Amino acid sequence: SNDTMVEIPNVAGMVTDSLIKIETAARRKQLPITVAQTRPELDDTFFVNIIGRGYPSPTNRFRWCTERMKIDPTSRYIRNLVESNGEVIILLGARKSESASRSQALANREITGSRLRTHSTLPRCLVSTPIEDWSTNDVWAYLFQVPSPWGGNNRALFGLYKQAEGGECPLVVDQSTPSCGNSRFGCWTCTVVETDKAMKGFIDSGDEKLEPLLEFRDWLKNAREKREWRERSRKNGVAKLSNGEDAWGPFTMEARQSILRRLLETEMETDMRLISVDELLYIQRLWQQGDRFGSDTDFSVSRILQEVKGTLMDGYAQFLEDGEDKLLRDICKRNGVPLETMERLRAAEEKVAHLNRRDGIFDDLDSILGESIETFGRN
Repeated sequence: SNDTMVEIPNVAGMVTDSLIKIETAARRKQLPITVAQTRPELDDTFFVNIIGRGYPSPTNRFRWCTERMKIDPTSRYIRNLVESNGEVIILLGARKSESASRSQALANREITGSRLRTHSTLPRCLVSTPIEDWSTNDVWAYLFQVPSPWGGNNRALFGLYKQAEGGECPLVVDQSTPSCGNSRFGCWTCTVVETDKAMKGFIDSGDEKLEPLLEFRDWLKNAREKREWRERSRKNGVAKLSNGEDAWGPFTMEARQSILRRLLETEMETDMRLISVDELLYIQRLWQQGDRFGSDTDFSVSRILQEVKGTLMDGYAQFLEDGEDKLLRDICKRNGVPLETMERLRAAEEKVAHLNRRDGIFDDLDSILGESIETFGRN
């Protein structure tokens, strides 16, 4: 399973519960089954890119999220398995009846005389689609008639889809009755779609705790259209497009801070953890390093956390402001390295970290080390 870290909470809860049950049942029955959950690298998470780098929320024209958060983590995992085993077969629940494009994609990868298909991007990887000819009705009929071998609750799964449809999800008695299961459970932050029907369905079915998340999603979608919240040029310096229109750059630093504040306020309102400590630390580092539009050296992540959550809330503020520095002090003390030297080396590197070419950085580092030896002596 892949966790984008912004899954719809009740869907993520059911997935996690299922993984635990599968792993427990496999262990109990001594089956060679391993459960794994992939996640995007810290550098690729949704909020690190939105808040840390100022990426505008995804659109159909700039859909930067899917590859970073879903495709790359899973592909990495599969490539590691290929490297260890030489070849892998992936079982997918893809079905021809899902859409014309899905049916065409399945047809394009067929291997003559085989029930397996080639994978579109991964070498030494074959694909099996055992239910490709099933309808949605076939899927539910099977799930209701065959108990889950790991003890999962298929009626609870049906209930989840029913909620996503706004409570309207009848059992099919003839072909004129709409099927359940047409909902797509994506990220709760998804701004590619005009309306998040699944989230709205959950809320309409009584799951009111998700309402602040939907409000944040709608607010973030509208935020990218605010001209004053966007830089006047792109990160590559382009200010005018080929058609003569003004370029819209990333979110400004002030906008990013507003997004972080709104997200933390949503956390407070829902009592949910929506962004991790690691992401917050990484965002603070990106802000300090800065880019061509400027930098933030005032520990604004810590300041905003203190203002929204209070100085003692989860120990966030102190950890953000002192955590990395304390770690550096401890390492220097253990290895007999002057803290001042390490601070100067780090500052020199961070000053050019966002540049493609770092001309002169090695001369700067040599100079700092030379001065340190003169001041503190060799160790």
